[in-house]
Amino acid sequence: MESLVSIIIPVYNAESTIIRCIDSIAKQTYTNIEIIVINDGSNDNTLDLLYEYKKRKDKIKIVNINNSGVSVARNTGLKIAKGKYIIFVDSDDCIKDNMVEKLVEMREKYNTFIICNYCILKKTKKYATDSKEYNIDYGISFQSDEDFCKLFIEMDILKAPWGKIYDADIIRKNNLIFETDISLGEDLIFNLNYLKFIERIIYLKDKLYCYYVGNSNSLSKKYYDNMIDIQKKIVERIIQHIAQIKNCKQIDEVYRNCLKMLMSAVTNELHKKTNIVDKYIQAKRRFADNIIQEYADFLYDKNMIEEKVFNIIKHKKLLAYLLIKNKL
Repeated sequence: MESLVSIIIPVYNAESTIIRCIDSIAKQTYTNIEIIVINDGSNDNTLDLLYEYKKRKDKIKIVNINNSGVSVARNTGLKIAKGKYIIFVDSDDCIKDNMVEKLVEMREKYNTFIICNYCILKKTKKYATDSKEYNIDYGISFQSDEDFCKLFIEMDILKAPWGKIYDADIIRKNNLIFETDISLGEDLIFNLNYLKFIERIIYLKDKLYCYYVGNSNSLSKKYYDNMIDIQKKIVERIIQHIAQIKNCKQIDEVYRNCLKMLMSAVTNELHKKTNIVDKYIQAKRRFADNIIQEYADFLYDKNMIEEKVFNIIKHKKLLAYLLIKNKL
């Protein structure tokens, strides 16, 4: 008998994409699924569309909550999910017809965490060919120390909950949830916590998840008031994992990525809606953070950053940094 798979979809004001998303799930070749849609207080026609859809597809469960954010929505879905496995899908994305079947097949074959590749779905509705190709082999098992180090370099793999199949027992027994006190990086932290309870990862190059791009509310241009604290928290979790790896030959690259994450908290100040002087003052304060300075010291000692970049960070020459930040 097929194992039940719970597919959780958090949704907020997605009237233009939610039906396409659910349709792609409803026509899966793997049939033993429950579709859980958590409506996070939508104020457009999303809810009406969902109830109309439910008349035709009774397999869908609709749960309404007050607008509380995507983490609360996903946690709500986890509480009511009955499946042996959990899959997350974003409301503006869709999945290939055989995604669930393939993920379950691989999960039950290897009894471990399965992650698949994705394609990019653009506004033209054509599938792009420029999907991210990670520098790892097909079906690689992230099991050795070196493999796990490589995983932390290819951090994009862990930045989202979609494109993965989770063991519901691991989540329940260890009380894993999406943290609700932050609005950035919560997915990565959830995945880092999940990694504590698995021994290896199988990565598939099959592009089974379709990631929709074209959202005008780009996160890259959004201001986060506590971004430096969020990035510190994420970096701390990464270092905790790395500390458990005995032979990480690429530890320097991991630290380099950590510095990039911390420096993003500096450039984040540029997106604050205030005058240029205030932006500069706040960004310079972020720049002077002790953690950023420590990472700069470490990487400079390892010859991992150029002298001019090191001097810019150490002497807090913010404007110069902004000009060459892409070289970090």
